[in-house]
Amino acid sequence: MSSTWGRWLGAGIGAVLAAGGLSVQPAAAGAPVGESGDPVDGGVVRGSVDQAHSPRLPIELTSGNVRKGNKNGRLEGIDVASHQHPGGAGINWRLVARGYRFVGVKATEGRYYANPHRLRDQNGARGAGMYAFAYHFAVPNDSGGAAQAKYFLDHAGYRADGKTLNPVLDIEWNPYASSDHTNACYGFTRKRMIWWIRGFVREVERRTGRTATIYTAAGWWNECTGGTSAFAGSPLWVAAISDRPTLPTGWSRWQIWQHGQRTVRGITAVTDVNWLNGGEHELAALAKG
Repeated sequence: MSSTWGRWLGAGIGAVLAAGGLSVQPAAAGAPVGESGDPVDGGVVRGSVDQAHSPRLPIELTSGNVRKGNKNGRLEGIDVASHQHPGGAGINWRLVARGYRFVGVKATEGRYYANPHRLRDQNGARGAGMYAFAYHFAVPNDSGGAAQAKYFLDHAGYRADGKTLNPVLDIEWNPYASSDHTNACYGFTRKRMIWWIRGFVREVERRTGRTATIYTAAGWWNECTGGTSAFAGSPLWVAAISDRPTLPTGWSRWQIWQHGQRTVRGITAVTDVNWLNGGEHELAALAKG
């Protein structure tokens, strides 16, 4: 789910930093901040906090042909992070709503960062007639699954109002592997990763009564969880830039498909685009749980 697919393909992280492409982001209250202005946690500068997803995602997902156009009556939506607010720029949600029906907003990452635009974006989208939801970018080697779920829900602004979809766990490639000296799976065994995800999902259900949607890509899921089917009951938001999404092992159906990115009217930065597996009836049903 990357809002910077084109950007990361053209240059490495170091080049982007040198060019000033990453905006300075506020850390959570009490979190230390490095010289770049990014949060520092566990001795690691968390320079990807403003991004929607891991910078490795576009590299992993560019082998297929990108599908263009809205097919089969599916509804289209977007997902955003603070990257969509360069220099503090706002989003014109009324313009966005002319072409898109829902939005996912990155609310938190680890237990050290909360997107300062998270509530305004969700409220703005709902006010324009769209459906909204918040998602959490997981950093499993930062803290436990239940602890990160608590942090997420404390900041996400979730409400059962008929216009808000399930809270989402974004679990994918480690953007800090070169700094924390682990790997794409955060240094976790498959068994430990499954246990971590279970802790997050259970806490979301305990707090909200809703089943957490899981955002992932087949490559990461199959590698880092061994393709477990333990979460087959969770709705799937799959990332796949291809003619047909490859599903992670354990699921037979996707709920949301992140299929690419484009310029969206009302948003300054290039933005991720997604399809819902269904139409207005399915979208309304999801929001009602």
